[in-house]
This record gives sequence, C-alpha cells and structure tokens, in this order.
Amino acid sequence: MSDFAKRLTNMFKRAGLSSARVSELSYDYGVDTSKKTVEAYRSGQRTPSPDFISFALAICGEKDANMLFSDNPNKIAKAEQAKDEIMYIDAFSMPAGCGSTGVFDNNFEVENRLAIHKSVLELYYPNPKFIKAFRCFGDSMEPEYYDGDFVIVEMVAGRHFQPIDGIYVFRVDDTVMVKKLAFLGKKVKTISMNLSYGEFIIDPEVDNFEILAKVCGKLSLKSGLLLSDQGIN
Repeated sequence: MSDFAKRLTNMFKRAGLSSARVSELSYDYGVDTSKKTVEAYRSGQRTPSPDFISFALAICGEKDANMLFSDNPNKIAKAEQAKDEIMYIDAFSMPAGCGSTGVFDNNFEVENRLAIHKSVLELYYPNPKFIKAFRCFGDSMEPEYYDGDFVIVEMVAGRHFQPIDGIYVFRVDDTVMVKKLAFLGKKVKTISMNLSYGEFIIDPEVDNFEILAKVCGKLSLKSGLLLSDQGIN
C-alpha cells in the first residue's frame, strides 16, 4: 500500500467513514464513485482523480491537501486547482414534498453541499449565488423527479419576478411541495407529473401561499446532473 493510500484510509477512519458511506456521499456531491472504486483507492490499487480528492477532503472536514500529498508538491497543486474549479450548492434539510409532506423551515438549514464543476454551472448561471437544492420526497413528480433526487433551483429570495408556467418549489402554510404550476389569472393550478395524483387550485388571496424557488435542474441517481436555463430571470 502506498503512503498516499495509507493517508487516505486513515483520514476516512478518523472521520468515521466506511467505503460504503463514502460512496453514498459521492453521489450526493456529484462525484459518483462506487464502493468498489473507493476500496481500490484505499488499498492503493487505483489513483483517485483530483475531483474525488477534493470531495474526500471536504467530507472529512480537511482543508489542506498536504496531509495526503506531503511528499508530492505536484499532486498538491493539482488537488488545489481542482478545488478552485468546483462550486458547492447548498442543499436544504427540508425536503420538497412530491406527494409526501415537506415541512417548511424558515431558517433554511443546510444539510449537505453538492459539488458541481464551476464551468458547468456558470454555463447556465454566470452569477449562481441564488442556486440551491432541495431533496425530493415522494413519487408525485415521477418520472421526471424521483424520490431522493435533488432538484436544483433558483431561489426567489424576495426578488421581483414575473411568474410563468413551470416547475416550482413552494409552500402552502408549512407544507413544502414541488409541482408544475399554471398561473390562471389570480389563481394557481398545481400539476403532478405522476398522473395518479390529482390537481388542486391555490388562491393566493386566501391561502398562505409562497413561491420559494423555480426548478432549473436536477441531480439524479438515475440520470446524473441536468441543468437548464429555466430560472426566474
């Protein structure tokens, strides 16, 4: 086993992360890596990419690549360069209900951070400070969004925008949902992609209704990362 593999293994052990858990987190961070591949990195049979190294440092709470590459300054430089090329999107702990109920958190507590290559994100959003993520909870938006997928969104955040028909994360009272919304004059119709779920009408003048964000992409375990230019601008 190489010195690097030993350091990587020890770093995961200190963080209490098994190979299976590292693999699970890698999908959340967009650095899809199987358990078998993680074990090959830990044993020294394979050499991880700079993106995986940046991800590994992040989930272990380490900021300095020197701890892994103290004997190889070229690899340190590559790891640091990879960090600069990655942007992290906050993923909120409150889920967006898709047939199941997501409960509104006024503090917008962040549960996770998704790693996305900067060039990919900036292709659609040159100023991505309003780009966040919610985890889907339920099956009412299948086959477009599956339970456990992350919807990538552009937060409204109190900004003025002209609502147009599309997929939004919104709340009614304390219930957070992701649905397709059709704006019908003063009322709003909600539409599920899964046709086994019915539609319902929201009256913003009566219901405690608030649009939180417009969906502009997803990070899916089935299809990977997909982005569009369908933000609120």
